[in-house]
Amino acid sequence: MGKSPLRRTLYLFYNAAKAYSPKRFSDHFEEFKNNCPEAAFFLEHELGFEKWRSTYFPGNRFDVMTLNIIESINTMLITEREYPMASIFNSIAKRFGDIFKERLFGSGYTAKVDLLERPCSCRKFELVKVPGTHAIAVLQVKHGDDYGFRVYDYSSLVYKAEEYLLAYSE
Repeated sequence: MGKSPLRRTLYLFYNAAKAYSPKRFSDHFEEFKNNCPEAAFFLEHELGFEKWRSTYFPGNRFDVMTLNIIESINTMLITEREYPMASIFNSIAKRFGDIFKERLFGSGYTAKVDLLERPCSCRKFELVKVPGTHAIAVLQVKHGDDYGFRVYDYSSLVYKAEEYLLAYSE
């Protein structure tokens, strides 16, 4: 049984909205446009890409958090709640790394990663300031099982515990 027309349209929109590279966005948006031209016209010409797409947003989106992600992480870490914070952060990094690695090798998409300069051709690091799927896969190859600890070395300062504590110390 196939997807309902509404579900398919939402799926196509979600793929376009979550694409980090302009090429991937363009491919997904074109498919969305073919399926739902009126909505695509509104999103492109009336609303503007910069208001709903990370790829075209002119700034950083560090202040956007939804309840869904909080609930998902809360459920994922139910057994780690009693651990020290450092262990919880390391567990998060390792679990996300495993998820990203699984997605990376399942997607067949290739990207170029430069750990020294931090950019990746998929543009995820430039947009969210944390290593994406491709960089995490490179870190895992480079550091083995300890790659989860190294994710912080390649993330923006705003995600480091010291900076977080400093920001809220007053």
